[in-house]
Amino acid sequence: HHVLEQSLDILNNHWDKIFLEDQDVMNMLFHDRKITFPLKYTFQTGFLWKDHLWDYQKFEEQFKDALEDPVIIHYTTTDKPWYITSSYYPHPFRDSFYKYRSMTKWNNVRIENRPKIRRIRNFVGDILRRMNMRQLGPSQYIDVHPVD
Repeated sequence: HHVLEQSLDILNNHWDKIFLEDQDVMNMLFHDRKITFPLKYTFQTGFLWKDHLWDYQKFEEQFKDALEDPVIIHYTTTDKPWYITSSYYPHPFRDSFYKYRSMTKWNNVRIENRPKIRRIRNFVGDILRRMNMRQLGPSQYIDVHPVD
């Protein structure tokens, strides 16, 4: 089917329409040859938030089935089950994530539990403090009351 050549052609000639390289190219390439799976086989955590574009009534049964017994979960949003600062804590699939993670070779690898933007802000703040370009914030000072 010359998928590689067609994919490269799409990348070269439609780069201005591509945001998510792999997914957008596949969507453009296979738009008329797709198979739609039930939601439980491709459940995305973004489905957990109400979206005015999403037809919840049309997929209500599939959605309930996916929530009760998901087969594949895509952690597609910025809320990850390992973050302690997610929109909801604990994440609805937190236990499942850790259950299956424990079965992998990454079981004992430390997971960074701060979202990427917070890690970047902390990193930049640390550098600025080391360069004496930023002071510690008030919450980071020891509370000392002046003596009269």
